[in-house]
Amino acid sequence: TRNDMTLSRTDGGLFNLISFNWVNVYSPAKGLPIVFTGYVGSGGTVTKTITTLMFHTGNWEYATFDGFTDLTSVAWSTIDEYGDFGPQFKLDNIYVQNVPDTGFTAALLGVGVAALAFARRRLG
Repeated sequence: TRNDMTLSRTDGGLFNLISFNWVNVYSPAKGLPIVFTGYVGSGGTVTKTITTLMFHTGNWEYATFDGFTDLTSVAWSTIDEYGDFGPQFKLDNIYVQNVPDTGFTAALLGVGVAALAFARRRLG
């Protein structure tokens, strides 16, 4: 069985995953991975693996995500060596950045330039 979770924007827009804090709650064995997969808007994926400790220490860790840019979503899986549920953990302080819609910005700029040209022609 897999234990997958997904993070995405509600409006379907792109975002960058910068960082978050996490703490191990329980891991059935030492050194089990939590695999994070970012799905890039233009196609392809990026991944990062965090390895857990066996027992809950109560210490929050800080994870950064270099290269997790222009994403449609981020999914993470926790699987143990037998394909069963893996480590349990908590996330906090998830830091993301919205990616501006360049198509909209370009269209808006084009309308502005056309309006200026029209106004100049009427005044000229």
